[in-house]
Amino acid sequence: MIVSVAIIIFSALLFGYWFRYSCVLILRARPTEDHSGAVIETAGLRVLEVQTALNSSLSADFDGLRASLEADYRWVVRGLNAAAALPVDFTPIEKWMLEVDFQMMRAWYALTRTLSKEQARKALLEMSTIVTVFANSLGAIDEVESEA
Repeated sequence: MIVSVAIIIFSALLFGYWFRYSCVLILRARPTEDHSGAVIETAGLRVLEVQTALNSSLSADFDGLRASLEADYRWVVRGLNAAAALPVDFTPIEKWMLEVDFQMMRAWYALTRTLSKEQARKALLEMSTIVTVFANSLGAIDEVESEA
């Protein structure tokens, strides 16, 4: 019985490690063309302002930045869900994994915002990177649709 519980716990930890590592790899993979700028500008998203504020100071209004990120996230996810298809270089499983990762970072931020400003900042930075990746995918879709 103890061995079974230990194996289950160890397997869950390995799965968690694999999931986080895979999400980080997806976020680090940069496409050859960046389409996020056009989407961010057209939609009036604040993700770039949030990234600048997070990189410049630990005394920023983290709760306000989080609210901006969540609004941007909802907008880009709604756009991706309304699109007929994802870009070729972005699979549905990657989209799902990043959606789950965004929610995990949101929870991590909620846990760490009073305990560790640095951990809260890192969670918000990862959330902003996810929004940027989604905006880039949305921009790639728009470009393909406008060429057709």
